[in-house]
Amino acid sequence: MNIRKLTAVLAAGTCLAAPAAAHALPYNEPEYGVPAEPSPGPDLVVTAATDVRWVLGHEGSYKREVVIRFTVKNQGNRSAGPFKVQVGVNQFLWYGDGGWTGTRIDYLSGLGAGASRSLAPVYVYDKDCVKALAYADSGRQVAETNEANNHRSVVSERAPGWSCR
Repeated sequence: MNIRKLTAVLAAGTCLAAPAAAHALPYNEPEYGVPAEPSPGPDLVVTAATDVRWVLGHEGSYKREVVIRFTVKNQGNRSAGPFKVQVGVNQFLWYGDGGWTGTRIDYLSGLGAGASRSLAPVYVYDKDCVKALAYADSGRQVAETNEANNHRSVVSERAPGWSCR
């Protein structure tokens, strides 16, 4: 009988000691892998799609055509006001009223949260190496939650193994 009473007393004492040990735990809650709520504000990002095809030229021979389509998206949770997007290509291109140039500026009147807008495509004909870069908010008019993700570059080479330097 004495052993049973001693066991019961020890078990009761152990249970009573557990809450005291709980007070020794750190005050702050641990990280559970749940991402924090994003800061409110716009966040402009650029995506790119490249299409390469062979087209029949005016002199009757086939030429390589590279079409680059850039899209600007506001992945933030607030609207972005007006801003400009600078598109640069390592070739001289015809941009309509802009004439022959390697750089084009597109002016966007703004983008709502979650909205996106496709820019005018860039066409390059019969070049071995095409490099293009689009930079959203190149004038830094929009205060964003992440300024580091505003650009996208594209490289298109004539054939596998061709070095685009």
